[in-house]
Amino acid sequence: MKQAALRLIHSSGLFAPFRFFNRNKVLVLMYHRFSANEDEFATSASDFEAQLKYLKQHYNVVSLGEAVRRLLQDGKTEAKTAVITIDDGYRDAYQVALPILKRNNLPATIFVVTQFLDRKMWLWTDKMRYINSMTESTFVEFQPNGSARRLELQDRTSRLRAAATINTFLKGVPDDEKDQTIMELASSLGIEIPEQPTAEYEALTWEELLKMEEQGIEIGSHTYSHPILTRVSLERVRMELRKSKERLEEKLDHEVPLFCYPNGINNRDIRDEVKRAGYSSAVTATPGFIEPNPDLFALSRISAEHDLPHFAQNTSGFEGFKNSLRSRGSTPELT
Repeated sequence: MKQAALRLIHSSGLFAPFRFFNRNKVLVLMYHRFSANEDEFATSASDFEAQLKYLKQHYNVVSLGEAVRRLLQDGKTEAKTAVITIDDGYRDAYQVALPILKRNNLPATIFVVTQFLDRKMWLWTDKMRYINSMTESTFVEFQPNGSARRLELQDRTSRLRAAATINTFLKGVPDDEKDQTIMELASSLGIEIPEQPTAEYEALTWEELLKMEEQGIEIGSHTYSHPILTRVSLERVRMELRKSKERLEEKLDHEVPLFCYPNGINNRDIRDEVKRAGYSSAVTATPGFIEPNPDLFALSRISAEHDLPHFAQNTSGFEGFKNSLRSRGSTPELT
């Protein structure tokens, strides 16, 4: 019923007033994974196609760099500006997303982890997905904050949701402890993690990234090895910022001024380090639109990894409206 109600609101055009109200704010969309077919944990090709057609109908889509240039110049952009961003640098951005972006003649900005593209690491969040997917066990036990918790591992959905639960906890612990916990869980479940990510978790190649840039995709830094920056030393933060920027500029042969915080997590000290490292702006994962005259090193984004009715709800600002009502104790009966 809730899903049906949302579809009805979308098809009736009732999100239009929210789009109008937010027309002078910049909409920055956040994607991660893409799939050729329907997948609960990635944006399908059909959903992405529908979303891009929706954006072309309602927004002026520009690169993040162009939006930042306008914000630096005037403190605002033209009305109804939208930006497409893709995090991490998985190969499906090239295989699935790029052809659809080209077909719709729309720009996008991709943030990549340089060690990931160099084939020297896994993205750490994928290790738990791999462990849970490969184990023969029907449950996993871990101890968040000292209390034992048991998560069922039945079908693909439950296994990936269990990994997401564990990853959420691990984002809050020091980097060394996070890595140790993952290795202990792998051992307890009888899984040896391969040195290189398997095909499902594979990065772009540098050649593919260069082809993406040739076809209008802007490239930014997502650090050297994707740690949670608030969970490592400032010395490590400086290294992550410097090495990723240097590697990208070596490969691309031009300046790389855009940055994305891993998992969007940052604080004032880290934002200051990003400025010192020579970046011009940085995006977070904080939900919301970019207001006029923003802090360019704390740019908000809105998750785009939904079916079209939810996409329309989120991008219009209706989702934020619902959340504000929820905080006051009154929420519309929609998902």
